[in-house]
Amino acid sequence: MFVVDRQTTFNLILEAQERFQSMCIALCKALSAM
Repeated sequence: MFVVDRQTTFNLILEAQERFQSMCIALCKALSAM
């Protein structure tokens, strides 16, 4: 069992949010282009 420090967890969450946002933006652009 490995322990992840708070900073690493925070960075992972931020990275996941950014990816999710860019994915949503791309999806919205694709939908509006239809």
